[in-house]
Amino acid sequence: MEIVRRSFEASARSFETYWKSPRSLAAAMESGDLPPETREMLGFIHPEATWKTVFAGLTFRGHLEMLRGWDQFLEVATDYRVSLRGVEDLGGDRVFATVDRFAKAKHTGVKVNAPLYAVITVRDGLIVEMASTPSELKPSKPPGCGSRGSRPGRQPGRVARPIERRTERRSPNAPVDTACQGWPGESREGPENGHRHLA
Repeated sequence: MEIVRRSFEASARSFETYWKSPRSLAAAMESGDLPPETREMLGFIHPEATWKTVFAGLTFRGHLEMLRGWDQFLEVATDYRVSLRGVEDLGGDRVFATVDRFAKAKHTGVKVNAPLYAVITVRDGLIVEMASTPSELKPSKPPGCGSRGSRPGRQPGRVARPIERRTERRSPNAPVDTACQGWPGESREGPENGHRHLA
């Protein structure tokens, strides 16, 4: 659980640095120019780790693909912050994390202030999988013990297509504000409270 706590502390520092001078994180990685705070954050994540989004069924694999996903989200936000509210041991190598998030959409000014829940797998001192969950309900059984995620024949989440392909299908006259509509494809709460669940 300590690795997860430290990774979120590093994430907070990474976002703090990002908003001082926003730029593509994926491009920075490809050019070898990642901010030290972002390199520190990635240092807690295995290079081939997976990030699964439960609602859209998308899976991002590896550091570069994860950063491309973050680029897509951050380019339509004017602020985004995360902090770890709590973490619980699920047994084996998994923990259940409750994350507080704040975001502000660039095009609409809508503010998002809602928790995110995730099951995080840690092996050999590195995060190897992050899987968001639809609610604060924790898995009752680890994989291999008859849990829903281990049922035979269950299809894994499809791999996310490159960001360029997804954005090309959007009409330039109707930009999608992912910070308001959920990213990528997450559930939304009603407009009366201004919350949407992201990631």
